[in-house]
Amino acid sequence: MTETQGQPRQERIVVETEPQRKPKLPSKFALRMIAAASGVDPKRKPNPIFPDNGLSIVERYFVHTPKSQPQVIMMVGGKMQFPRSAQRYSYNRLVEILKIATAKHFRLCGTIDSKTHTVNLVGKTAADLKLNVDFTPYTGDYKIAAMNALNYQYDLEDSTMPFWRTDIIGPREMDGNGFNRPAEWKEDAPTPEFYVFFSFHHSLGDGLATLAFAKTFMQICTAELLNKSYIDLKEVPLETKPPVLLDNLIRANVADIIFPATTLIKNQILYNGRLARFKRIFEPDQTRPSRIVSVHPEPQPESPRSDAGSPDMGEIVNRNPALQDRTNIQVIMIGPEEYKKIRDQCKANKTTLSCAMVVTALAAIKLTFQDRAKQKKLRMPNHQGWIVTSSMRHLIPESKLLMGGDKETDPGINLFGGYGASISDPKFKILESNKFWSRCRSVKQKIAKGAFPSMRRMKMMNWTFRHPKIWQFLQKKLDLNKVTRTYSIELANLGAWDAPWATSEDPWDDDRLRSSWFSGSINNSFVGARALMTMAVVTLDNDYSITVSYNTSSVSDQEAQTFMQHFRKGMAKIAESSPKLKVDELFQ
Repeated sequence: MTETQGQPRQERIVVETEPQRKPKLPSKFALRMIAAASGVDPKRKPNPIFPDNGLSIVERYFVHTPKSQPQVIMMVGGKMQFPRSAQRYSYNRLVEILKIATAKHFRLCGTIDSKTHTVNLVGKTAADLKLNVDFTPYTGDYKIAAMNALNYQYDLEDSTMPFWRTDIIGPREMDGNGFNRPAEWKEDAPTPEFYVFFSFHHSLGDGLATLAFAKTFMQICTAELLNKSYIDLKEVPLETKPPVLLDNLIRANVADIIFPATTLIKNQILYNGRLARFKRIFEPDQTRPSRIVSVHPEPQPESPRSDAGSPDMGEIVNRNPALQDRTNIQVIMIGPEEYKKIRDQCKANKTTLSCAMVVTALAAIKLTFQDRAKQKKLRMPNHQGWIVTSSMRHLIPESKLLMGGDKETDPGINLFGGYGASISDPKFKILESNKFWSRCRSVKQKIAKGAFPSMRRMKMMNWTFRHPKIWQFLQKKLDLNKVTRTYSIELANLGAWDAPWATSEDPWDDDRLRSSWFSGSINNSFVGARALMTMAVVTLDNDYSITVSYNTSSVSDQEAQTFMQHFRKGMAKIAESSPKLKVDELFQ
């Protein structure tokens, strides 16, 4: 993962892509089915329940996380390199560019009022923005700073500060106004590298929203802006149009919720006991020592960055000493050549890469935690639960995704808001003797069948919220502790995208940033995190990044590393596999 400062990147392997086929458009009947399942019908007049600048139903829940519990934090970031045509390398200039990128997204231009559940703009131009940015001199490791950002605790009652932050890790000389390119450097000499991590509270948006902002920053962080002698932020207006709230577009009645409610109750009765038996294997060991190394004070809210007392890169910062649960991460990268082999194998066996990852992860978890189960005189179950995140962005009125629109430029994809959903299976059977590809196809079938139930659940929640007495009754009955970490794996796939930076195919003097790796992750320690491990996946320019996050009170670092070794070995096996591959052959 680590590279020597100043070394050029290795030559990339170019993956030949298949010619794009004309997308198959849905029929009118299919569009009517989608409108009926979701309750979002452009032909019907909406009945809004929130102001345009308000938070959705789910986001309102996240913004009221108790102070005694970890918060739901999402993060994207990576290792970047300045353009070779850049003449100055400055932290202050990166912050100015960050403000320009922020100005393009309404949710990030304001602050959340947890009492009114609204996002209120802080001003009119980028000069009015107050950002939470921290610079840390690079001392050899980036993971500690990344994990500190992922475990950050916001004061959710403070309506004056944003619920997101940026962490920049780079050469000490880059701090402040930075330094100019030395005259003795050759034109094509490698430029300084730095790490950047964007972390967001889940009340602001979903995983695709975090990626949308990161892409915005990367696309505008060019040599032209880096070299400018002065940037007038007062000339950059803030986005004033809030992202659309699907909750305001949904129309539902009692008949619409009978089927999803019945299914939900049935699953609770049939599978809660099985999931609870799995959870008992990973109940926290009360004798395990705390992983908190040191405690540092909160940064001063009136300063946009913490100039004094920046934490040492080797220390884990605990923003709330009362919290014992922390999230750690493990990261692996799969290069273009191996990525193509795995993708081709999945296609040849009539499944997808996401399905192959789910089955491999379930098998790796079963192998990794067998000893833990034996110590507790329990048995690793043959049935495990999995979750795959999905998105409702195709329901956004401006989106053209259902009509075959380009996802790279689709307005619905690039909105910063919350449109996430999920598809799950609490009873997936996996045995060592199973045929691997057959199990992958089973996951694919479940995902295909789960799209409509996912939309129906969203509509059911919306109908329930519109009836306060029913909503309050269910809130009193809901106990998220019972469902926390009852599934084995949650796969949060952010998809495959064109890289928003210069690649090896571009000329050396391209004025865009370059990147050696990029990844995303999500906190796994909050109450309600349904999976033992969360696997965040993003593909940019055929580089496949996999980040596994886990709660340190449930999974030790050694167990997480063992899991990653098994998983990595399994993925390598898939690349060279045959159609008759069995589950127990993955790790041989």
